[in-house]
Amino acid sequence: MTTIPARTPERALDRDHRTTTLGLLALVTMFAFEAVAVSLAMPSVARELNGETLYPIAVVGLLTAAVVGMVVGGTWSDARGPGLPLTVGGLGFVAGLLVSGLAGTMELFVGGRLLQGLGCGLALTAMYVAVADAYPSHLRTRVFSLFATAWVVPSIAGPFIAGALVDLFGWRSVFLVVAAFATLSTFVVRAAMGSGLAVRESAVVWGRRPAYAVVAAVGVVALHLAGHGTGLRAGLLLAAGLLVVVWAMGPLLPRGTARAERGLPAVVAARGVFGGAFACVEMFLPLVLQDESGLSPTVTGLVMMVGALGWTAGSSYSGRHGNPDTFEGLLRAGAVALLGGAAISLALVPIDHQAVLAAVVATVGFAVMAVGMGLATPLMSTLALDLAPAGRQGESGGAMQLSDALGQSIAAGLVGAVYARWFLLDEHTSYLSGFGLALLLSALAIVIARRCLTPRRPDPPGAATAGVEE
Repeated sequence: MTTIPARTPERALDRDHRTTTLGLLALVTMFAFEAVAVSLAMPSVARELNGETLYPIAVVGLLTAAVVGMVVGGTWSDARGPGLPLTVGGLGFVAGLLVSGLAGTMELFVGGRLLQGLGCGLALTAMYVAVADAYPSHLRTRVFSLFATAWVVPSIAGPFIAGALVDLFGWRSVFLVVAAFATLSTFVVRAAMGSGLAVRESAVVWGRRPAYAVVAAVGVVALHLAGHGTGLRAGLLLAAGLLVVVWAMGPLLPRGTARAERGLPAVVAARGVFGGAFACVEMFLPLVLQDESGLSPTVTGLVMMVGALGWTAGSSYSGRHGNPDTFEGLLRAGAVALLGGAAISLALVPIDHQAVLAAVVATVGFAVMAVGMGLATPLMSTLALDLAPAGRQGESGGAMQLSDALGQSIAAGLVGAVYARWFLLDEHTSYLSGFGLALLLSALAIVIARRCLTPRRPDPPGAATAGVEE
């Protein structure tokens, strides 16, 4: 009697998927490393190019332009598949790096940063669609957990590598080295996915979404400028930026996102709330540890590194154990961890002048928050694909990226404005503006997390439902 050998379970790094997975991970790593490296290189850039007045837009330019790239990438990928948008986005990112790395003026450098953002946003959204096309549904959570790890790992070794490049070869080397590796990663991904992507021949219908994305980007710039200013001008910028962003969000995000309606709208809303809560603590923790606790930048970096490891651990666990039956529990656990870490961070208030104790509390609080982010982020990305209408995964992926970017930007703008006022009254406790908003957003995340999964309903006549699909 002939026995049929058992089929080996598919894995993200098996023979059929290995090249695609490694290429995508390499590209994500390049995006993440660039974000870490630029923060270290920017002071040198501003000094050499005499561009201190353009420093803010040079820093936030990538995120601002990425908002537009995300919308364009989602629409384009849904209509024609992710292959070409991913390639164009990756090469656009490389072109921006080269422009910035070779720039002779600050104006040209900023132009390169905007081009980097367009390419990055375009490619990141196309990657969501690529995951939907290249992997079966049961592997997607694992792939997204690997993405999360690839995004976090550069924050561990990245500062040291970037600092060494700047010290040894100058700030331009950071952009040129990343450009070389990003070029290689883009072509590896394109070659690996050439035969595995779904063929789509729909007409590209842009509509007004790109225009709304540009408006949202302008609002994001206003929020960042308000967060770094004081006085009446900052208040007016903050109000105008909030109004513009909120107005533009409606056509860009799924209907019902503002109310966190059950299903996809709640998932998209949760991504922004989770990201905003984490960003509030991440912004102020180094300030507290160095200015209030007297810790060195090196020790502060170690605290942040442990947080990065917590995110990696959470995403790894989510990738191994995440499935439709465990999504609800893991999402809730991630939200609770986010809230718990924010609450622990508040304990720094009475002990921030005790260096050792403050370092321990900050490490524990930040790591717990990071574990929560690691648990929830891959699941939210998977749900965004599973709950997206057929043929609109790119739009769903773009909405997730947009929600994350806008959530962090809105939180940063609000906290920056409150912090500036609070600092004038009591500089030693003004960081509570960030920790307090993080606590509120974390509590909101618990509520929204419960609405991310649609309840199972009886099958209508002649139709079937599967998993968490609407």
